[in-house]
Amino acid sequence: MISFAIDAGINLKAPFKGRDNDTIGLGWGIGRASSGQRRYDRNSGAPVQGNENHLELTYQAQMMPWWVMQPDFQYVWHPSGGVTDWTGNRLVGNEAVFGLHSNITF
Repeated sequence: MISFAIDAGINLKAPFKGRDNDTIGLGWGIGRASSGQRRYDRNSGAPVQGNENHLELTYQAQMMPWWVMQPDFQYVWHPSGGVTDWTGNRLVGNEAVFGLHSNITF
């Protein structure tokens, strides 16, 4: 259902003085609904799906030699290229996603 997608990102190791094991990352991506999907949407009277864009910002912090914490923020514009919600009457809104990952090594 996706005709093409592009993702890109950059990570910076040791972004701050004294934080040699930390990493900050920024990523972006876009996906495009296939022509077949768009044609199906038009024929069925549904909103025609287009592009979905997303942006991600994350920071991996070494709290202790054995413990890493990684908060993450993602924002998605036009999820699934613009689809309706469960009512079928409104488009799904843009989405903000917050996450936290932790890794403990023994």
